Amino acid sequence: MSLSRGHRKEWLIVRCALEGIPSRAIARIIEPTDAPGFVDLVLADALRKGLLDRMPPDDWPAGSRVTNRSPARDPFDTSEIADLALDFASYFMMQPAQARLLAALMLCGRLDSPTLKLVTRQKANSPDILKIQAHRLRRRLARPDIDATFQTIFGWGYFLDTENRAKITEALTRAKGIGATASLPKKGGDEDEGLVRAGAAASGG
Repeated sequence: MSLSRGHRKEWLIVRCALEGIPSRAIARIIEPTDAPGFVDLVLADALRKGLLDRMPPDDWPAGSRVTNRSPARDPFDTSEIADLALDFASYFMMQPAQARLLAALMLCGRLDSPTLKLVTRQKANSPDILKIQAHRLRRRLARPDIDATFQTIFGWGYFLDTENRAKITEALTRAKGIGATASLPKKGGDEDEGLVRAGAAASGG
């Protein structure tokens, strides 16, 4: 299953699940024209592929009023995003907006476009800006030192799977190690030469 407009019904089912809408509520809308269990099959496939990190609830609470029902959104810690974005900006040489976008996806896995606009400090009425930043971020992640990517969930937001998160984590660890090594004094460097000159002067050489 590919979340594209070419598979509109599957795309709609997964989008509803990402918004926290229960599977039975989705099925009541989708399944009148499909075989029973179609929604569950689509959601199970999305969970297996990592597009969902958990199955949505089975149904709304019994007796609940429609006005009291509220789909759940994934919380995130903005301070964690800021810290991780600083690492990406420093070690991957990324622009701040791209670094914050990557940090949010690394911590949350998937986020909708309105939330990502807040995270990357883009104006809510500027949809193309987020797309441009996502395109530039993909190009940066495609470089050999990282070799990772993330997916677009059309009409909803972006998704970073476990495999690519691991690649980015490994690349960041390598970059930090290279930076730490570069900051160490070289053996036989200026300090050693200074000691040799001092010893020669003391011995009258």
